[in-house]
Amino acid sequence: MKRLYLMITITNRVMGSRRFVDFYRAFGAPVVFTLRALPYGRVQELKRLTEEADIQILLAGCVDPDLKATALQEKFQGVTPAETIKAMLLPGEIADLSIAVEKLSGYRRTTIEEVKNG
Repeated sequence: MKRLYLMITITNRVMGSRRFVDFYRAFGAPVVFTLRALPYGRVQELKRLTEEADIQILLAGCVDPDLKATALQEKFQGVTPAETIKAMLLPGEIADLSIAVEKLSGYRRTTIEEVKNG
């Protein structure tokens, strides 16, 4: 199974913000997200079923950290895993991670090359 390891660095965040402090305290260091490819058709299914497709794709494709863990929900005060992700990550970070899952699943990349006759 294809996997991708991405690290979200917290050094790009505003140093004085409460959000930065909470994120750093929760993890103690930059977080490495282990992502996996989704089975055939799952990405498209998630995009059809929900308005928050990026979040659902991330939930389905993230192996580690466990975004559905109760401890993580308590730390970020999210009632659901989706709310936890919204509290934990910036919108652009959610989109980037979701796109990475899509790429692992074969989407968002060029698979056809144009051949020119010499």
